[in-house]
Parts: sequence; C-alpha cells; structure tokens
Amino acid sequence: MRPEDAAPGQCLAQTINQGGCRALQDLDGSNTTYIDAGDSVDPRACTVEQTALSYHWQIFWPPLFESRQYASAGITGYFLPVLTIESDSLPSLDDTISATDPYWRISLTVTPLPRDGEAMTPAPRTVWFRVHYVQTQLTTTQSAQCNPVVTMSCPGDMVNAYPPTESY
Repeated sequence: MRPEDAAPGQCLAQTINQGGCRALQDLDGSNTTYIDAGDSVDPRACTVEQTALSYHWQIFWPPLFESRQYASAGITGYFLPVLTIESDSLPSLDDTISATDPYWRISLTVTPLPRDGEAMTPAPRTVWFRVHYVQTQLTTTQSAQCNPVVTMSCPGDMVNAYPPTESY
C-alpha cells in the first residue's frame, strides 16, 4: 500500500483529529503490511533517483484516546521510506470507546535534505491518513499490558505488541 492510494473524495482535513485520507482498504492485522512512500520526489529533482529525502512515520490513537502516539516492536521503519507493520502489532479499535471512529491516524513527514551550496531547502511536508486495522488478535487491554510492559500478564504470543526496539 502506498500513502497516495486514497479513495477520491474520502480525504478529510490533514490534521491529527481528522486524519487526512482513508486507505482504500482495511489493513489486515493477520498479515504484514508495508506502507511505501519510496516514490516520493524531492521538488528540486526530476526523478526519484535524484531525490534526497528523510522520512518520519508516526502512528496515533484516534481522538477519543487523546490522540496519543503509538509504537510497538512489530512496527519498524519509522525513519525509512517503507513503514512495516507486522501482524498483530496494533490493537483493534472496533469494540472500544472509539467504535464510531475506529481509525488509526498515521502521519508521514517527508523532508528534502540540504544540497551542497544551498541556502534553503523546501519545507517538510506532512500528510495524514486513517487506517482501519482489522483481523488482529491484539486487544486494547493486551496492548496496555504489553506496551509498555506494566504487568506480567502480557500474552507470550503477542510479541509484536511489546515496546518498540527502535526510535520512533
């Protein structure tokens, strides 16, 4: 899936509360998902090959969960063109207080890197989109127990819900 794969007419405001565009399809939490921004182009370049960009992915709970940032061991690539979400890395939001808005917010900030002799670089661009994460075995209760590990009751098979192993 690529961030630009949003259904026409389904884009809300590009904010954390509105969440930007919704993905064309639900993300299947029983499989690994790759969200690829590798086709992003530096506005100063003519091709992807000439592009020098930095990436920063962030995942947030919906507003009813105070839009807190979320990260887990099963999600990697926060500073790469491709964000990888392993199976059962996010909890389902369908049976929660957020059932009327069960969409995770994902932001991607793409920043052109400075070039030699350049006084200014183009401003970073942040895009938001919403994803509905389904078919996951991870519940919000288990997520709270595993990330951060606050009790010894974190299910052993939910290793992707543990705290992240890389910067986010």
